[in-house]
Amino acid sequence: MAFYAGSPSFRQVLARNGDVRIEGLGLAASWCAVSGYLSFFAMDCLMMRWLIHYTPIASIVRLITASVINYIFTNFVLERSGSSKNLNNLFPAWTVIAVVLGILYGILRHGTNIRRENDLSPVVFGMASFVSMCILIVLQQLHVCKA
Repeated sequence: MAFYAGSPSFRQVLARNGDVRIEGLGLAASWCAVSGYLSFFAMDCLMMRWLIHYTPIASIVRLITASVINYIFTNFVLERSGSSKNLNNLFPAWTVIAVVLGILYGILRHGTNIRRENDLSPVVFGMASFVSMCILIVLQQLHVCKA
């Protein structure tokens, strides 16, 4: 599915979903980016550890396997959330994916002796959480003021 405004398929999705909140789509996109960031660093952490213990070919096979597992998990969460039928479910789905990847990355980072000086994963996760919380609080206050 194309996600640009001029696409007929995107217009069909918007028509099918009715009232889609642009704030929710923006927050979902930010959590999708956080998920990608965490996924990259989790795979990087695993790759560094695997390259020390295994041959490069075995490390590549393990990386492909881990990427397929990541894809299956992400697809499972997005399918179960019903986000293909209702775009408003994208935000909670990507938040769950990012939280699981953050926990996985924390476990992997703790379990390996390889450290990075410029690891900003907790900062990125914290900033996404803070921005999401602020936007949701403002939206709730606007909704309360209207009522």
